[in-house]
Order: sequence, then structure tokens, then C-alpha cells
Amino acid sequence: MRRTSRFNGAASLSGSETNERKGTMSSLLFFLLLSSFPANVLSANWAQLAGIRAQNVAKPYIPQDNHLYQRADEAEYPMWSARWGHASAVYNSSVPRNDLTIDENSKRLLTLSSRLLVMGGDDRILDNYIIKEENAKVGVPDGWQEGDHKGYGATQADGVRGGKTAHGSFLNDVWYSNPKPGSEDGWNVVPDSSLGSVDRSEVIQSQMAWRQSNPGRINPATWPVTDPRYCGDKCTLTNHAERAHVAGAPLSYRDWIMCQPVFRDTLEDPSVCELNPVCLEPNVAADIQEFYTSERGVWPMDDEGPEVGGMPVNPLCKPQALWVFDNMWSPRRGHKAVVAGEDKKPDLLYVMGGRARETMRIADDRMVGGIIGPRVKTEPDRITTREETVLKNDVWVSPDGLGASWELVNPGCEVPQEDVLAQFEVWSGYNTADKHVGQLSQKCETNDDCYGSAICKQIEPPHSVCVCPMWSPRENHAVAVQHVFKVTPEDGNGTPRSLDISEDYIYVVGGFINRRNSFCGSFACGTNVYRHYMDDAWVSNNGGKDWVQFKDAFDTRASYFQGRGAHAVALISHPLIPKDPLGEKFDQLWVFGGETEINEKTEYLNDVWRIELPREPCCIKNGDCNIDHPLTIDDVSNVQGDGKCLPGRAEDWKNVTSVPPLDGGEWSGADWPKRSGHNVIVEPPDGNNNDVQRMVLVGGNDAETVFDDVWTWGFENPKKRKRRIVHGRFPRQRVRRRRVHLQVGAGLQARAMV
Repeated sequence: MRRTSRFNGAASLSGSETNERKGTMSSLLFFLLLSSFPANVLSANWAQLAGIRAQNVAKPYIPQDNHLYQRADEAEYPMWSARWGHASAVYNSSVPRNDLTIDENSKRLLTLSSRLLVMGGDDRILDNYIIKEENAKVGVPDGWQEGDHKGYGATQADGVRGGKTAHGSFLNDVWYSNPKPGSEDGWNVVPDSSLGSVDRSEVIQSQMAWRQSNPGRINPATWPVTDPRYCGDKCTLTNHAERAHVAGAPLSYRDWIMCQPVFRDTLEDPSVCELNPVCLEPNVAADIQEFYTSERGVWPMDDEGPEVGGMPVNPLCKPQALWVFDNMWSPRRGHKAVVAGEDKKPDLLYVMGGRARETMRIADDRMVGGIIGPRVKTEPDRITTREETVLKNDVWVSPDGLGASWELVNPGCEVPQEDVLAQFEVWSGYNTADKHVGQLSQKCETNDDCYGSAICKQIEPPHSVCVCPMWSPRENHAVAVQHVFKVTPEDGNGTPRSLDISEDYIYVVGGFINRRNSFCGSFACGTNVYRHYMDDAWVSNNGGKDWVQFKDAFDTRASYFQGRGAHAVALISHPLIPKDPLGEKFDQLWVFGGETEINEKTEYLNDVWRIELPREPCCIKNGDCNIDHPLTIDDVSNVQGDGKCLPGRAEDWKNVTSVPPLDGGEWSGADWPKRSGHNVIVEPPDGNNNDVQRMVLVGGNDAETVFDDVWTWGFENPKKRKRRIVHGRFPRQRVRRRRVHLQVGAGLQARAMV
């Protein structure tokens, strides 16, 4: 089913190079290609779209000055830097929507402008690990002279070449491209009349282009101005360690985002977030810009307010009210991005979770002094903030779909979910029968004592502790979006077909969390730096505001779903064709491979699991679609046949690739090698693939190898599929036509079997 074209006969530019990296981005551009151009993914006609040139099939989009990453707004051909652990998404996907008719989908496709996005990640360089030295973001290339652009190179900013110093850092920039749907529409072919004027390798030219919608933003290091309206009797600099709103006082990431709407009701004085309209006027905005960029800049003050010594003391503009326009998710890797929408509203772009770099206040229990005994306080004028890497479970949304502006949907928590606390942080202590849960600093009396979305709950008497009512902070989790809807068909009496309700369910499955293994006195303590592999599953139907756990964690039975991270998931939907093997009542969520821990050793997986999900919103069953209806635990089934909407039993997760072991043997797995960090893409059915829905698994890695293979499986024959499942084999077709180099990112290569 390969479509022939002028791209046949792809040739490699560099014979047999192998990818030396052990990162998660070994198939990113491959993933983007498959996501945007879902048809004909079995084609052997691969050609490079973008990046430093790696083959001579066609002329790709080649970034200027080795990407010119740090000056994207000045570059004619900018592109994102080489990186790993980033998130990607497709906005306005051309995949047909199941809640629309065939005619409605056709009309939608004619007006659609699809967008590929790459967000954040890690571009650090350390002894050529992950990213080669010559692709480093920081530094200059060999032979650089004054006046040249500072692009990439092995020489660091301080002049040192190479060495163990890490280049780069966590990122929160956003890049986008607007390719045309279709396997050939993104290319320009030189007319026959002009063939003699170009090199053979430039007859076919990529039309892809990348632009930066957001360079990434972080909080200022210190408060810019003292505001006596809020620092009260502690406005002196020597007290800045204890009070915000003091010029020169250290500023944390939490301070920077304090005026996000989700926090307004929790502020002691919400007036700190009131924006003076004059602050948006060009002359005032210019003064503020000069304050941040010039040593001579002065923060605008309120000339009509109180004065001391003839000088105004109140700032004209409250900095935290202005920061709302700049706020966004902190630089991070291992996060996830999805595109989802609420009932009949435009789709929105979301980013959630990951391992982030944030400026944080140092907790009192980490200051000088003993753990249990009296504290030794530091001097009040000492800096008490530092940059740390932390796991996150926050949810941000970009209303513009470009990632230029962001709003915090859910701040997440700084504490684990309930079953994690119960599993790892329960301790009876010394000389007492009372059980204590969590850290001493997380004891609470009301929800107001807990940060973010955490709630105050008693897990073990007599104390209450802050508990996260959503998935614990984590990285390398897997996410998927299910489009659920209810349609009333035409009744034959003149009443037309109507779409009653249409909304998106966002799923989060597994991932890596941190756990504490230490206890001090009667409470858990220490930094939570021990990795744990989660096997839980969560769902939200209101854009990440509320979450419901529909699979419990810590199932230790060998026959059930293992905890994992760096795995892949795919949502298989009922298509608009009559020969759908899944039936009309359910969609399916599939989970593929990943990384886990067995007997304190890292192990890689090649198992495949699925669970059936209802295709209609739960509010249809509950009869509350006409009001606000976030999912609740009451929607989750715990007993077979209890009539509830969501599957909630461990038995609902079916192992597609395994049969029970005989005589103590091991469970079998899929035919593809065990791996993590791979991608799985769903190819929807259409006329180009005989209306067969397929899944494509690409790349990945284990402890020793970066994989360059491609595996597919279609739903051609449900009966045959069932028979193979019984025999423990994963039905597949391995695509191995010829060996070519596949461009997977900004100057990085991976060899693919296509």
C-alpha cells in the first residue's frame, strides 16, 4: 500500500553511522511526521524535512548558523536546539473527528491549519552524553570571530573548550511549524525547465519552516521594588528573608506566579494582584522594560500616593500583577503536552508535569541545625533561595494554541497522592502507638494549610496531613486524549442529526515519582530522591482542573499491570467505518512497554496492555450533562456489573501480548525488543489504507541500545488478532525495506528501518 512518487529511491548521505545518544528524542521528527501526515506511514519514501542536512534525497529546511537558537528573532531560518525530554503536540490535527459526519469532516479539513509544536526539554551537554559537543547550545563554533553570530560549538562562553562543564539547561521555549496535511503537499519540486540550474539533491525542496512563539521565561531573581502596602513593618532589607515585597529580597517561582487566577481566593490580600490600567500604557511599559534591562532604569512610582522625604513610596505598578502576563510553566523535561477541548469549544494546548528547574525557598528543616533539636537561624539578610530540580504535577493551558501566553489551570501539589503516602510515609515512631503520615511540615488542620490543590485529610489518626487529590508529581508519564460525545441521529421524520454533547477526557498513566525512605523521630524526612515506578491511572474531563483515579497504584500481583515510566500510550477510537473490530460501545487505551524496576534492578518492558473506555460522556449515564459535571470517584466501577461509567478494577486491564506462564516460566511479550522512550502513533483508517486502523511503534532505547526500528500492527482481521493473542504473539508487520538515515531533530540523526 505504498504510494509511488518522485521520492522513491531515497539515498543516504553517510552510509552506516549509528546514533550514540541514549535519550528520548531519537524519533521526534519521525513522530511529528506521523502525527501530521497520518496516511501512508508504511511508505519507504522518506526524505528529510528539517535540520542540519543528513541525506541527499531532497533539500531540507536548514537552520541558519547552526540554528542561531539564542537569536531566533534575528534568524532567517531559526529552529529549536538539539534536546531531549521535550514535549510535542499537534494542534488542529487533520485526523477525522468521530463526532462529525464524513461531510462535516471534509469541510473541516478544507479550512484547517495544522500546527506542530515542540516545547521545553533539556539541552545540556556533559562529556558528549545525550547531545554531542558540537551541537551544544552555549558557546561558539571553532574559528569564531568578533562580529559573527554566536551559534553552537564546543567552546564554552568562558573560552574553555570541551571539558566536564555542562552546557545548556532545562528549557521552556515553544517552537511551531505549520506544515500542510498530505504526504507530498509539504514539498516544492523544481520545474523540469529549471532542472539544469540546481543540484540533483535540490530538485525536491522541503517547505517546512520553524518559528519561535515563546523564547521561554523565568522569574526575576529578586523583588524589583519595595511596596509598603504589603510588607508593613518588615520593609527593611534586613528582614527580606521573612517577607516578600521588599526590593532586593529573593524571589521564588511560587512568588512569581502568585497572581494566577487559580490562587486569587487563597491570597491573604487579593489586592496585591490588582493591575493599574496605566501600567499597560506604552510609556509606563517602556519604563518598566528599562528597569529590567538598564542599570539606570527606575521602577515607576505613584506620584499621587504617600511620600517620605518628598519622594513617593508606593509603586505605580504592582510587579506581581504585571507578571501574570509573563507567567508560564517553569523550564523542564519529561513533561507532557496534549491538545484537548471542552464541550463544543475550540481546542486548547496543555502542558503538565515533568522535572522542572525552579527558584525555591530553602525549607527551615534544611537550614543550619539539628533535625529534632533547636534550630540555628541564619542571618536575616542571607539569601534563602536556590535553584532546584523538582517533580511537578501542575497543569498549564495556552488559549492561543501557540504557546505564546499561558494560564495556570491547576497548581498541583508539593505532597504525594494518598496511596503513595500510605505506602511509603507511615511511621509509628518511638515510644508511641500513634501512626504518623508524611512530613512534620505537612501536618494540617484545614485545606488552607496546604499548598496548591492539596487537601487536608486524616489518613491515620490522630493527625491530619496534606494529601494530593490528583496524580503525584512525576516525570516521563504517558498521556492521551479521548474525544467522547453523544449524537442523536436523524429520526426519519424531519428532525436532523444533532450533536448533544462533545468533550475531551485527558488520561495520565504511570510515570516516575520520588519517594522518601527515611524517618526522623516520628515523621518522614529527607529529600524524596528515590525513584518509584507508578502503575496508577487518572482521568480529567475539565481540562485538568479535577482528576479521578480509576486505577489504584501498587498492584504487586505478577499477572497485572506493572508500574513504569517512559512508556507510550495510544487511544484507539471507533472510526466512521462499518467494519470496526472494536465495536461501537468502547474506545480503547493501549499501553506499550517502558521502564520499570524488578528486584531493585532497572528492567525494560515489551508488553502491551489495553483497557476499554466508554465512548459516551459519563454525564449521559448520570443525567447531569446540563450542569457542571466534573468526574468523581462515584463514576468509577469497583465491582463488575455495578453499572458505573469508568472501569476501575485491576482485571479491566488486559495484557494483549502475554499468555499465562507454564511451569513457572516467564510471561511472553511482543516481538519487538524491550524498550523505553519510544513513540506510538495511531494511523486512522481512510481510503489510502483500505480503511484499516494501525498503530506504529518507533524507536526507543534500553540500557545499551538506541533502537532504530519501526513496527506496525493493524486491525485487519479481529478473529486472527484474537487467535494470535491467545498464543501470546503480538500481531505485527515489521517495515524493513531499505536502510536510510532519518532526520529526527535539530542536527541529530537516528537510523531507521523503513
